[in-house]
Amino acid sequence: MQGYTIIQNYLQQFIEKKKKLNSDNIMDGIELIQKSKQIEDIQIITIDPSFQRLIYESLKPNTKKKRCSVKQFTLFNNYFQNDLVVIPFHRIEHWSLIIYYKKYNLFLHFDSADIHHSKFHSFVKLCNTHFVNNAISFVFPTSKQLDSWSCGEYLILFYFAFHIFRSNLVDVHMKRDQFIEILKVYIDQIQIIYVNGKPKLF
Repeated sequence: MQGYTIIQNYLQQFIEKKKKLNSDNIMDGIELIQKSKQIEDIQIITIDPSFQRLIYESLKPNTKKKRCSVKQFTLFNNYFQNDLVVIPFHRIEHWSLIIYYKKYNLFLHFDSADIHHSKFHSFVKLCNTHFVNNAISFVFPTSKQLDSWSCGEYLILFYFAFHIFRSNLVDVHMKRDQFIEILKVYIDQIQIIYVNGKPKLF
């Protein structure tokens, strides 16, 4: 896939050390992908994980957390006016990726360990209550990590596959189901494998 070498070089430093990525690493990787190949016809926003967590925890039903401010709520709501919303999702020491694609009113979830699916559906329910109307949620089948540390690397790779797919393909006339089926071809290429006990990108 075009641009793969750039993201491979970025991730390899973490993969060789078997390092679990932090929020800064995630945001830097996403920014690197977006700079490597621009998508001219849509507006993209990436939500900082700490801000997303604050909104999620303060708005979910029966929460005992402090409510977010009106300013914070309005800012988060404005994010969903963009064509594409990229949401690195972090809970229980695990990263997964949520993408909201406004064109199809669709939330996609990519999880390399199938840990966050129930939280993903709760997040979509919250968004449908406050920020969007009747959005569809879809749990995307993905390759699974074979270790306890590479969830962040997979998150970046999943987003890379989505970004390259979207930038290479003008989906103006696609129906939602067709869009998902073709995207699967790109996601299926993402995998971290072990050779002689050492991890590497495939």
